[in-house]
Amino acid sequence: MIIGEKGQVGEGPIKDWSGLRSKILDRLFAEDSFDVLLSLDPDNCRYISGYRSMMADMSPHYRVGVVASRDRVVLVTSAGDLAAAREVLGSTCDIVTYGEFYLWSEQEGMRSVGAHAEFDAALRSVLADFAPAPRLAIDSTGTKALALNLDGMLRPGQVIAPTDAVPRARRLKFPEEIHLLGQAAAMLDAGLTLARGLVREGATELDISGEIARLVSSRGGVARSLAITSGLRSGNVDAFATPRAFEQGDLVRMDLSASYHGYWADMARTVVVGESDQEQEMLFGALLEGLDAGREVLRGQVTASAVFQAMMARVRDSGIADYQRHHCGHGIGVTINEYPLIGPNSHVPIEPGMVLCIETPLYREGWGGMMAEDMVAVTIEGLLPLSAGPLDLHATSGMAECQ
Repeated sequence: MIIGEKGQVGEGPIKDWSGLRSKILDRLFAEDSFDVLLSLDPDNCRYISGYRSMMADMSPHYRVGVVASRDRVVLVTSAGDLAAAREVLGSTCDIVTYGEFYLWSEQEGMRSVGAHAEFDAALRSVLADFAPAPRLAIDSTGTKALALNLDGMLRPGQVIAPTDAVPRARRLKFPEEIHLLGQAAAMLDAGLTLARGLVREGATELDISGEIARLVSSRGGVARSLAITSGLRSGNVDAFATPRAFEQGDLVRMDLSASYHGYWADMARTVVVGESDQEQEMLFGALLEGLDAGREVLRGQVTASAVFQAMMARVRDSGIADYQRHHCGHGIGVTINEYPLIGPNSHVPIEPGMVLCIETPLYREGWGGMMAEDMVAVTIEGLLPLSAGPLDLHATSGMAECQ
């Protein structure tokens, strides 16, 4: 999907990854007065370089870094990442490796492709290459960079300062990024449509999560959290699917996330096994009214807190008088939760370029839970829906072929 002239999402590939990186660098270096930026946060390294390491996904202790100037990006990653990183980045980004990883060739036999023994040595070599630049900014995301010992890595006279320029830049998405977010959302939309046709008495939570994971993987995405919960379990927040079989009248709450080339989607739907009752319809109708209120106010010039207040007021006025939430949504991008939070104290302006998840969950003790969550992009022309599947409680309404 790409963003067309009127802001709509359409089908089509991204062909110029280096062009997106140039735009990101221009934005980053316009946000602050530095010459070189160092980031050790895996998500921000993905954002700046364009490469997301599978090993970084698997281990919180994996070390990866990016050093960037206005016209150059160097990725510091393990030797095992070299082939995959080159496949994604080509010659548009320099790659410096560390550690041991062996390849075999007819000419050279077995050899390690690691340029340096350890991460610190690799980073030191890259920083030395950027050394003439006087002002070095360290991405303050997380704690890795702030705890980094830079002794011996810098030249005399270099100024070091922490910066939050990366998360600030990430709040607004370029069209290419909205394309990736839209692709991820389309996978979840298809997964939820498939799931609606599978919800029936005797099916299990694992049946649903397995089919959604299969569909997402078949489209080049990564299934992340697939919280399929039913019956009383539907009130369990962020719970894994189990072999529990559905029974007549059960609420089936589906809160899903997936990523596509490092960009995330987060959506939720609720359906009932069999016929819904009057109370279920009333409560869910109030939650959907809250989503409608969010969409309505997002079309104007508002703050995140104003969106929250409008959504809360609509749900209360629609039948849940004591409804309370700590937030009703969040930004999304290279992580599932990004700036801004749609909460009562988030007095930040909603700007064109933001991609948001809006949600109105309800968790009720001894009864279960239900929710609806959609993704929208804020554009100059107006609000652009990135999720479009059915929102009602009826399982059969979504039956369709999703191959």
